Amino acid sequence: MKMRGLLVSLLLATQPAAAMAADFDLSKYQEPDGAIVTWHGSGVVDPYFAMKALLMAKDAGLSIRKPAMAWVEWMLKIQKPDGLFERYKLDENKQWKSYAEADADDAMLAIWIQLLYSLAPREGLPAAWQESAKKAEEQLEKLYNKESGIYHISQALPVGLLMDNIEIYTAFENISKDAKRLGQHSKSKQYAQKAEKLHQGILKVFNPTDSAQCLITTQPRTEKEFYPDKVAYIFSMPYVFEDKKILVEKYKEWIRSHRKEWFAKLNQNYPWGLLAVISLAVGDSDTASCWRNMMIHHSDRKFWNVMEEAALQHIEWKLSKMGNSAGTACIDGVAL
Repeated sequence: MKMRGLLVSLLLATQPAAAMAADFDLSKYQEPDGAIVTWHGSGVVDPYFAMKALLMAKDAGLSIRKPAMAWVEWMLKIQKPDGLFERYKLDENKQWKSYAEADADDAMLAIWIQLLYSLAPREGLPAAWQESAKKAEEQLEKLYNKESGIYHISQALPVGLLMDNIEIYTAFENISKDAKRLGQHSKSKQYAQKAEKLHQGILKVFNPTDSAQCLITTQPRTEKEFYPDKVAYIFSMPYVFEDKKILVEKYKEWIRSHRKEWFAKLNQNYPWGLLAVISLAVGDSDTASCWRNMMIHHSDRKFWNVMEEAALQHIEWKLSKMGNSAGTACIDGVAL
């Protein structure tokens, strides 16, 4: 089974097929013009956070079409002529202006193309979407390093990151699937081949099959911090361990070692809801529920961003389908 196929099957395993999809609620984050701010009321947009939030909600089975379509129209207006995106904020005249380059062009471009294909109607991408996707594809190809088989962050920063390349791999597999849905069989095959090449590159460069030897960047690094070192390894698990039994065993090893450190950070800047989503995906609903119970009362704090909001709604929706709407009593992230 393909790595992404494994993750999708795990994500869907807890959701009854007949369940009606709830709407992804972005009322605190989406502006009338379609922009999705990173923090409620901030007037700041990092497109990466918004797109990850939309795709995370979609993976849970939540309906994203209404906010996503408005977002796409906003993104088409602010995309640079060369196909790249930046980060934006409202100026004194309430106009969106760039204030910084994208944190990472590689992942940004890949998930933008993925989002367009996931939303495309059966007749295919509208003309404006096709043009945007083409420009993004051209820029992304400039970041591919044929020698290593992986993608670099940007042309200005020729460094490869494990997490970025896994996100790109995931995007390629999803684009292939959606291109097939649209009847674009040549495009589907092209992206399937790109995904397989990248899969091999990831294993060759980063070797994320062993936590003791896993690399997270092509730059020299000796630190072992929670982020990015420990987070990158668990983030890679659903994509590199094709055998479900091995995946669960590796996850259990990680959670035993790092649960306390993770939960100690929940009142800090990064609650890492993505880890709770992964916990739920591998069948650890207790840990996901513990995270939900702690964070549901903190979603108005300054650290809370649109991606954490998506993780919370993802987990809430899936746990409700499992009949776990009341939550689980926990201490330090461990269910009682």
